[in-house]
Amino acid sequence: MATALPDRIATNTETHSIEETHRTLVHEHATALGFPHSHSSSAATTHFNSKELIAELRVTTPADDGISSARFLTAASAFLLRRRQAGLSITVDEAIAVRVAYTILHSGQQFSEPFPIWGTSGFRHYQTYMSLTDPGTGHLDGTTLKASHLHGSIVHVEHLERGISRRREDLEPYRIPSRKTVSRVRLHAGSSAPTSTYIGRPMFDGNVDDSMLKTAHTFGGAASSLFADGLTECKLSIESMTATQAIIFMRSMTAATQFDRTSQVLSAAFNINTLIVDDRSETVRQNGGQPLVIRDRIEIGKHFLRGWVDQTTDRTA
Repeated sequence: MATALPDRIATNTETHSIEETHRTLVHEHATALGFPHSHSSSAATTHFNSKELIAELRVTTPADDGISSARFLTAASAFLLRRRQAGLSITVDEAIAVRVAYTILHSGQQFSEPFPIWGTSGFRHYQTYMSLTDPGTGHLDGTTLKASHLHGSIVHVEHLERGISRRREDLEPYRIPSRKTVSRVRLHAGSSAPTSTYIGRPMFDGNVDDSMLKTAHTFGGAASSLFADGLTECKLSIESMTATQAIIFMRSMTAATQFDRTSQVLSAAFNINTLIVDDRSETVRQNGGQPLVIRDRIEIGKHFLRGWVDQTTDRTA
């Protein structure tokens, strides 16, 4: 089934001698990279003409009624799933189809197929999930290649900067990953495992209170965009704020984020090894007009649970 592709991809499928030259070169390089040759069961076929490398790409779709960009992404994710379940590598033509799928994703088309949710503890298939964390390329080249890797796993995409000898206050050890990479990982994981990501710690312009609204809207917009791609969880870090500021920020960001509260989770990560200043009005009133410095880990956790996010996590690293 042919589909309209980007402008640089031609639609002329006439046979030329150069076509065989291109195909031979592609197969030679693919073999060197470990891709098997395409065969009759391949979900995609490519053709070449004298002017363009890719002339036509065909994919197998559930119904023979034409294919849109959205359906192309569905088909690409489907054959990735079939190869993963069969324990086989994708073919040369399927690899090219995946690259075209990336182009479609990067043009703004969302992969909107159903995504797996965490479920309710006690009633879900896996009671304890393992969160496999990588900036993204490791998931594409490793995690999502084998079905066994995804059983009971959450595919978490996060940029890590561990090992650098600088203070946590100066350099955040965990950062938001590439938005494009997140969409690629979501395509590969498909319905096999929940996909999640991290969007970093709030960045305020000087005074926290003065830039609270702007920062909450900025982070809410980032989370909304990621949730729209079918991510199960988006996580942020709560740092460098008093108890009152943290609660206001979490509530404001939750209000500014578009997501399905029945199937998606907005999480707040915090470091229980870092003290927090409880400046809530009731605390100040009970403490002789002074805020209370809290160092107890359990009490710190209880304070963050008042933020109205769906989940809090212990980020002690």
